[in-house]
Parts: sequence; structure tokens; C-alpha cells
Amino acid sequence: MISEKRSTWALTGSLRGRLALLVTVLVVSAALATVLLVMDAAHGHRTTTERQLYGTARALSLAADGEVGKLEAVLRVLAVSPELQAGQLDAFERQARAVDLGPDTWLVLVDANGSQLINTRLARGAPLPANADPGFAARWANLKVKGRGISDLATGRVYPGKILAVDILVRRGGQPAYDLAAITTPAVLQAVLDKQGLTKGWYGALLDNKGIFIARNVDPAHTVGHPAPARMRERLRHSSHGTFQSVSLDGHETLASYNRSSVTGWTMSVAMPRSEGVGYANRNLLLTLTAAGALLMIGTAIAFMLARGATGAMERLEIAAEALGRGELIEIEPARIDEIDSVAAALSRAAKDLRAREADLRELNETLEARVEDATEKLVQAQKLEAMGRLTGGVAHDFNNLLTAILGNLSLLTKRLNDPTLSQYASNAAEAAHKGARLTAQLLAFARKQRLAPEPVDVNGVITGMAELLAGAVGGRVKVETRLAPLAGLAQADRTQLELIILNLAINARDAMPDGGRLTVETGRRTITTIARAAEDPPPGDYVMVAVSDTGEGMTAEVRDRVFEPFFTTKDVGRGSGLGMSQLLGVAKQLGGGVAIETELGKGSTIRVFLPPATAAQTEAADAAGSRSPALSILAGRRVLLVDDDASVRDIAVGLLADAGMTPIQAASGAEALEKLESGALADIALLDFAMPGLNGAETAARIHELRPGLPVVMMSGYVDANTLGQRWAGPLISKPFTAETLTAELARALGV
Repeated sequence: MISEKRSTWALTGSLRGRLALLVTVLVVSAALATVLLVMDAAHGHRTTTERQLYGTARALSLAADGEVGKLEAVLRVLAVSPELQAGQLDAFERQARAVDLGPDTWLVLVDANGSQLINTRLARGAPLPANADPGFAARWANLKVKGRGISDLATGRVYPGKILAVDILVRRGGQPAYDLAAITTPAVLQAVLDKQGLTKGWYGALLDNKGIFIARNVDPAHTVGHPAPARMRERLRHSSHGTFQSVSLDGHETLASYNRSSVTGWTMSVAMPRSEGVGYANRNLLLTLTAAGALLMIGTAIAFMLARGATGAMERLEIAAEALGRGELIEIEPARIDEIDSVAAALSRAAKDLRAREADLRELNETLEARVEDATEKLVQAQKLEAMGRLTGGVAHDFNNLLTAILGNLSLLTKRLNDPTLSQYASNAAEAAHKGARLTAQLLAFARKQRLAPEPVDVNGVITGMAELLAGAVGGRVKVETRLAPLAGLAQADRTQLELIILNLAINARDAMPDGGRLTVETGRRTITTIARAAEDPPPGDYVMVAVSDTGEGMTAEVRDRVFEPFFTTKDVGRGSGLGMSQLLGVAKQLGGGVAIETELGKGSTIRVFLPPATAAQTEAADAAGSRSPALSILAGRRVLLVDDDASVRDIAVGLLADAGMTPIQAASGAEALEKLESGALADIALLDFAMPGLNGAETAARIHELRPGLPVVMMSGYVDANTLGQRWAGPLISKPFTAETLTAELARALGV
């Protein structure tokens, strides 16, 4: 018994035994510490993975919300359409069919009884569904309360497959009148999901409020329209977001996260293979335990030889594990012990994998957020531009009516003045009114509400006439120089647009020279022989060139490549819309020319606009039109049916017509004009304002032609959208403000002179 005790003591009391015990303790301690650290890292990895999954689900949900938001924005614009508010459904249907929502989306207008009035998926004039949708009553009640609605997946009545609907309540006179809906197929949202590019092996799905698949990135053909697993639907009923372990439809264990949208009520679910989120940590833990056991056996066998080295190696592993816990990249010096080096390599790989996954997650989130931010910014910019166009159009209508009255009265006054001084005053006032009319035309052109009117234009004359305007626009710190080539010739261009282009380029040049500098406007003739490579390049041919140069900051290559993108600007928020250069390119291309840019950072920029030269035939036609003098004697004694809702415009037109020897028959509306014709009033020609309450000019003209076939009609317009006017009237048109000469000449031409 004593011998056995001494033998045990000798084993533990010897240096080899103590070293073996020391190594054993260190190995066991290090193994336990490593296990705890790996478990902590696994927990951190699980937390990071769950956060990544939830962030991805939320980002995808925002992308789906954005698609629905675009449809809702279109519906809100159409809901306030004047044609719809006026109950002009034929005109509104044309407007609705002109909206391009893609092949898988169409518009439906339903009345308060559930009867379809318009369905753009069907051919115009095709029979509409006879009976109301059985669920319409509930949907209509919800619309009257909330003003909007988004449906779950349903079976279409006209479309044979599954559909989704975004509804907007349309009110007329403050009362609910229609249900305006955008109907789309799951393919649209499937495309949104597919664009996100989920990692291979991941699952993404969009479900409606009932847990029915709307879109799925894996096998959508057999899952869309079918309910999700019961366990998942039960979870969705109890919470709007969360993360849980699940099993995919094809039997793979997954870690899934979901988020329900507050906008649509739909749920976006994203799942990754469980092996990526949990299996990784389990493998590291198993590897750590295995290495610890091996180290324990080896340390015990060769304690004296490896005790010191193993201790140092374990200390280095401990430091590396702490760095791993802080998310740092680690490099561990080899200990020349396979097991310890294996653990070190595993920790290094784990650190790199964690860093790479964090970078991937940041990149994915940044990309999705950037897409949402970019789409939102463009939508806001488009809404700003549309609002500006509406405001400009409204101001232009009233302002041009005022200018019509001013110019007409000045014209009548000039004819009756014998005092040269007073006549000069009246002439100066008329010139100021004409400048106001040109300013209004420029505002309409900037808001893209006016059609181009190409004519032979003397570019040198335009620039000379803008000298004072350019000097005022760039300020006193910028010196303006002109280099006008005597043989530049005439360009086939729109004068108003050309003036606006030169002014915009001058303002851009001024902003590029905050400390002052030199602005040069140059003209000349150029021949292009090279084939156009970029979208802005002019095709080969002869051109009249207008160039604007500055000595400012110049552009970087990145700015130069994006300068023609709509809404792109380098100016501070509120100082530029980002549409000037894209508008310049659009005008130049529409005229058949192009644009070239030369720039160097720190040395300024030169922007050349190439316009087609006016041909001899175009110049002769313009000269002939300008010199053609209608035989105004034919107007004497003619009876003119004058229709305008603006009393001041009507009064001055009466004066101008009477001054030309004509007999005006006044009417303040289209309905009043028709009543006079039906009562037997005789007229030789009709002069109608286009924009009037009730019957507009085009509608009044159509009724006049029914009552008096062959009666000439001339239209007046202070402002109307170019597309709207082109669709409704193709006859003679006088733009307000007009002079007595313009009015009488157009009436004489309409009467056949």
C-alpha cells in the first residue's frame, strides 16, 4: 500500500509528471476557453446572420412596396384628371390607355354599383363583364373609409390567371364616385424579387395577408397561388416580423426571417440553409474539441519536450480568439504542432469569413437602400417638374389673356394717336408686352409644355439680341465675350429653345466660375465626318455650331459621363433640377443635330451645340410666309361669332374686329354660342377660345360643324398642353397674346384668301 502511494507521488512529483500535469491543465483550460470563445463567436455569428436575414427581408419588402407605390402614384394622378372629374369617360379612357404600365398591368374603372366602365386590358369597345364582382361591396365600403386599398391574390375576371389590385377612391364633387384600380399579375412582383439577386441556395418569397404565395425565387411556377406551410401561416398570424428555424418546401432545413409591410400588408420571407448559419459554428466547435483532445494526449506523452511550446501556442490562440470576438482579422504564427495550428487556421478562416459576410451584408443593404433612395428621388423630382408644369401652364393662361388685352388696346390706341411722343410710348409698352409673351413661351418650353417650332434662325442675331440678358444672368464677376462667324448662316431651329439653351449653358458656366472668369459664346460652320459613337454625337453632315466656353472648374470623367442623365446635377439641393443638359440634348437631337463636350479639370469646359443649317427651300418658304399679305378687304362686313369666357379678351377682340370692318357676335361660352346659332344668328366665321369651362373650344367647334357645315373655325389659345391640343384640334390656331395684324391675317386665310 505504501509502495503504491510512493509510486503515485513519484509520478506527480517528478519534473516530467509535473510538466505533464501542467501541460494537461493548460491544454484543458485552453480547450475550455477556446470552446467558450467559439460558442460566443457562434452566438455572435447567429445574431449577425439573423440581422442580415431580417435586413434582407425588410429591404425586399421595401422594393415590393416601391412597385406598389409607383402604381398608386399613377392612380392618384389619374384620379384628379379633369376628364374623369368631368365624367368624360371616353376622353379619360384614351388618357388611361396612353399610360404605359407594362404588359402585365392594366387599369380598370368601376362605378359605385360595381359595374366596370373601363378595362384597358380589353380592346377598346369590347364588351365588359356584365355582373359586379361578388366582393366589390366590401371593397367599396373599405375604399370609402380609407380612400385606398390593396388586395390579396385573387382570380381575374378578364385575365385567366391570378391577379392583384391597387385601388384608389375617386371623388366627384366631394362624393365617392368611382373605384380606379391598377390590376397587375404576380409576374410583376416576381420580376422585382428576381432583380434582387439573392445568394444561391437562399429562398425568398412574398405572401399576401392570407399566406398565399405571390412570388418566390425558387420554383415559382408550382408555388405562386398556393398557400404557405401551415406552421408558417400560423406564425405570420401572431407577429409582423421575426426569425425562426424552418424546413423549405423541398425539405431543406433553413433559418428564415420575415417582415410584414405596413403599406401593403404583404409579408416578405427570406431563408438561408441552416448549415450556413448554425452548421458553421458546430463544425468549429467539434474541431476545437477534437484538437483539444489530441493536444491533451500529445502533451501528456511528450510533456517535457512540448510543455513550454504548447503553453506559448495556447496563449497565442487565446489572444487570437479574443481578437476574433472583436471582429478583427487575425494572423497566428505557426507553432509547428499540427493540432494547435489547425485550430489557429480555423480561427483565421472564421475571422475572414465573418469579415467577408459582414462586407457582403453591408454591400447588399447599401445597394438596396441606394436603389430605393434613387427611385424615391426621381419620383420626387418628377413630381416637382409636373407641379412646375401645372403652375406654369396656369400662370401662362391668365398672363397671356392679360397680354392679349394689353396689346389689343395698345394697337387700337396707336391708330388713334396723332402725337408722335405718345405713339412712341405706346410702341414701347407694346414691345414690353411682347417680351412678356416671349418670357411665357420660355417658361412653357422649360416645363416641356410647348411643341418645337423649327424655322430658319440667324444664330448670330439671337446671340446679339441676348447680350444684355447674358450679362445680367452671369453677373459682374464674369466677363462675356462673343466670337460670331460672319458666315455662320441660318440654322433650322426653334428660336425660343435656342435662347433657352444658350441661357442655361451661360448659367452653368457661371456656377463653374464662383470666383469669376471669362464666358465665350462662339458661332461657326462645322462639317462632321466621323460616325456618331455616343448618344449625344451629331451624325455626319454640315452644321451651324454654337459653342459656350468657360474658364471654370471643368468636369471630372465621372461627371462628364453622366452629364446628360435626367435629374443628374452637381449643384446643391434646390439650385438645379438636373434637367438642363438632358433638355438641351433632347432639343438638339429632335432638330437633327447633336452636342459635343470638351472639358479638363481645373481648365474649364466647352459645350458645342450642332444645329442643321436651313436649306434654301426652307428659307424661301419662311420669307414667302413672312411677306405674304392676305387680302384684308375680304373681312369688311363679315360677321364673326366670337366665343371667349374672358371678358377683357372678348372686349379687345370686339374692338379689333370692328376696327377691321367686321361685325362681332359675342358669346361668353360654347353653350351660349350654340344657342345663338340655333336661334338663327348668321355668321361667316367663328373665333373660339380653346380653354373654356363647360364645352371647350374643340367640342364647341364639333357642335358648330354639325349645325353649320362648312362654317370656318379659328381657335385661340392662351395656353394648353401641346399633346392635348394636338389630339383635339388640327385646324387654324392663334396663340395669345396676338396683334391686330395676326388676328386679321389668320381670319382672312381661314376665309379662303
